[in-house]
Formats: sequence, C-alpha cells, structure tokens
Amino acid sequence: MDNIDDGNSSLERGTGVTVCLLYADGRENTEGIFLPGDEIVVEVSWVLQPSFHSFDLRLVWETDGKGTDDRETVLRETWESELRGETKRSFRWTLPRGPLSCDGSLLRIRWFVDCYINPEGIRARRDLVLSSTGEPVVLPKMESEGEIEKLFKKVIGSRKAP
Repeated sequence: MDNIDDGNSSLERGTGVTVCLLYADGRENTEGIFLPGDEIVVEVSWVLQPSFHSFDLRLVWETDGKGTDDRETVLRETWESELRGETKRSFRWTLPRGPLSCDGSLLRIRWFVDCYINPEGIRARRDLVLSSTGEPVVLPKMESEGEIEKLFKKVIGSRKAP
C-alpha cells in the first residue's frame, strides 16, 4: 500500500480509486471542512482491471509532534468487488465530536479518509478538518513536554462520539 494518491489522479491513469467528501445533501465539499456530528457522504469511485478486489475505507485521526503519537480508526467499511471498469459506491457517516483538528508547534491532530484496494496495494487519501470554527484549532506555543501532554489529554478527551 505504498501508492498514496491525492484522490484524483489515479482514475486519469486508468486504474485506481478516488475518494470524494460530500455534505449530507449531496453537494461536494472541496475544502473538506466539517462540523463535529455532521452527517457526511463518502463517495468512492474506482477503475480497475478485471480481477477480485477487496476494499477498506477508514475515517482516521492521528497526532504528530512531541510526545506520544496516536492514531485511531473511528469508522470503517469493507467490501469486495469482482467488477471491472469504473464503479462507484457511497457511504453515509456521522462524524464524531472530536478530537478537533488542531495545529501547533508541539502537537498536530489530523483527520483523513483512506481507501485501500487489495491486492493491488492502491491507496487514496482525502484529508478533512473537523472543526467548529471552519479551521483547525491553533494551539499556543508551549515549551515543555509536560505542558503538551496535559493539552493532549484535554484535546483527545474531547473525542466522545455524538
């Protein structure tokens, strides 16, 4: 699964997968910014050569920065297809309340939707922002790992499901 696609170019090459994020009413959300608890539609399109394929679609958040890196799969769909050519499938998900996307010098929380196609090892990723303000929370600059661990526990603790 080393092929990481931006979610658009693989279909132009004739094989691959595209992940599109939509509002619940079907409008495309090109910015990928959603509110906690929003209902979204994840649309997966693919063009593959004829063979048996297994798909794994995941909503994931992860942390980067000093301290402990963390990663959690929040929602997941799997399915199998023997279809050739271009095909599309949609899933309706309700986003959790957190943790919110944030960006700081010592901690960053990122959200994304990944779709893996096996056995080809093709992967497409679509980033998203989970925010009540329309952008990631900007964290204050902190000097010590103790401060960041305390903030991390506070932010991650906000990830209770709706």
